[in-house]
Amino acid sequence: PWRVCDNTERIDTENGLLLSSNMDRLFDCGLISFTIEGRMMISAFVGEANQSRLHIFSGMKIDLQPSTRLLAYLEYHRDVLFVK
Repeated sequence: PWRVCDNTERIDTENGLLLSSNMDRLFDCGLISFTIEGRMMISAFVGEANQSRLHIFSGMKIDLQPSTRLLAYLEYHRDVLFVK
């Protein structure tokens, strides 16, 4: 997150994902994250009804084209921010 980044991380183009507004909000809140393969992980707090409303499901895949830096940021997100 911006609040814990240093200035270099804040302007790093690899420190971010282009997501739709609802996905971005879920990601920022730690309710979704992504594996290194780009598969979506959904927190149990989202619930099945909300997953259906949002048209998301565990295992959805995005094409990350990951760099080493992006993978490090995602690892931090999964380990620290993702609500398990």
